[in-house]
Amino acid sequence: KVLVALVFYVLLNILAAYLFVLIEKHPDNNYTDEWFIFNLEKKFLSSHNNCLSTEDRRFLLKEVVVAYKAHLVNNSHSHPDWSLNNALLLSFSIASTIGYGTVVPNTPGGKVFSLTLAFIFIPFTGLLAAKMGAILAYYVKKSCRSIFGSSPRTKYIGVLVTFLLGLILYVVMPTMLLRFVGNEENWDFLDCLYCVIITLTTIGFGDYVPGLKEKLHSFNFFVDPSSHGGIFTTMTVIIWVVAGLAWFATIINLIGNVLSKRAKE
Repeated sequence: KVLVALVFYVLLNILAAYLFVLIEKHPDNNYTDEWFIFNLEKKFLSSHNNCLSTEDRRFLLKEVVVAYKAHLVNNSHSHPDWSLNNALLLSFSIASTIGYGTVVPNTPGGKVFSLTLAFIFIPFTGLLAAKMGAILAYYVKKSCRSIFGSSPRTKYIGVLVTFLLGLILYVVMPTMLLRFVGNEENWDFLDCLYCVIITLTTIGFGDYVPGLKEKLHSFNFFVDPSSHGGIFTTMTVIIWVVAGLAWFATIINLIGNVLSKRAKE
């Protein structure tokens, strides 16, 4: 049942992503950031022809572009690339409360749809992770009892085993994969570890996103649909995050059982 619920959850996110594309993707949004920068440069140079030298004007404009790339300038002309993969990232960032902020709705319809998704998907994500965590906790306790018996230390061993296994599966392995397999962004080990933990804890600053890379000839940051499998990579991230949340729920479940039994004693 949990596996069916997980598949249903992923399919719901894909459906929501498709609806986001239909709502947000308009023909008038097809212009690129290169076009915007070109026009900005043209207008700036013509407007300040008498105030600054050509070298000073170009230097100042270069600083503006650098700030724009670093997301320090609020650019109302910039629109995300509304591919299905990008929309899926947005849908899941709402559902998981990660909220990367790399892809956001621009239209009133998209904003209303985002609010609707939040009310529906966030409880679903929490319930799914809690259910998966309860099942994992049950099998961990059962396995520990069969191996170590019913001694008082078995409970603590179960918590330790769950923590170590989860640490390897959901933190160490994804960090290694980001560092040595899918490192299009040329992140170092600390960056990869930072990205994994910030994502898994749903903090989601948005400065580092799995699968996110800077296009060499664009001033817009977005998830490239051709990047390491595109939408399939995003689906893998969805399953990984939900499983990671279930791991957290499992640890909390096991610790809660230990503390409740100690309180009764």
